[in-house]
Amino acid sequence: MSLTVRVRLDSFDLIHPAEKQTQVYVEILDVARATYLLPPESFHMLKDREWPDVLDAAYENYEQRWIASDSASAAARKAVREWLAVPENRDEMQAAFEEDRAARDPLLRSLRAQVAELEAKLAKFVRPAGEDPIAYALTEKAEAAEEDAVRRSVDAQFPKVAEFLAEKATAPAATATPAEKTLIWPDDWDRVLDSAIRQWQGEWTPKRVQHLYLARYARGLYRSDARNFLSQRAHRGLLTLHDLPTGRVFTLNSRKDGRA
Repeated sequence: MSLTVRVRLDSFDLIHPAEKQTQVYVEILDVARATYLLPPESFHMLKDREWPDVLDAAYENYEQRWIASDSASAAARKAVREWLAVPENRDEMQAAFEEDRAARDPLLRSLRAQVAELEAKLAKFVRPAGEDPIAYALTEKAEAAEEDAVRRSVDAQFPKVAEFLAEKATAPAATATPAEKTLIWPDDWDRVLDSAIRQWQGEWTPKRVQHLYLARYARGLYRSDARNFLSQRAHRGLLTLHDLPTGRVFTLNSRKDGRA
């Protein structure tokens, strides 16, 4: 939309040509063209102000002075006032004012050109998220959070595994038979247990080891064997034994001289 507002100081009275007045002229395409004649001192107050503020001041001046005018002029000023009362239209006029000021001011034109040049240079360094080191860092953080959520989820499954063991205890022995003591332990069992202790931490008991073994290998483990696995790791320095009123528990040894 074409928007124009001009503020001039000149003689507009044919009867008194020596007297000067401030003219505020506004043209809004498809809305109206209106003129306000204000006292000469208004020129210096309005000439550099933003267009919406200029029209507000001009309208208020006419309201306060009760200036009589023909019906066509009054209707045009009313149409401008109503159009400017809409927030979107006011923003549009403000944008038009800024464009007009930049076009008239050599310094502003130069600054706008410099900003455009800097934006163009900056655009060359904008990379897709997959190539952005910050995006990599955020991705790693998200993956770490996901791993933590998985660990918490696995921890939460231990009570369900306990229920599973209880159900198996009432079933025929063949369905939940612990590994025979003569059976060789799985090749990765020591690594699985050590990794679980370091990652999940918390309190470790023979029952928790049994749960882990069952979840990993889908078969039972004698409590005495589970206790021996924990005792071995306490002897190596990986775990610390605690005698609590509720029983013995093992926790990850956080001392710097602890042996893994």
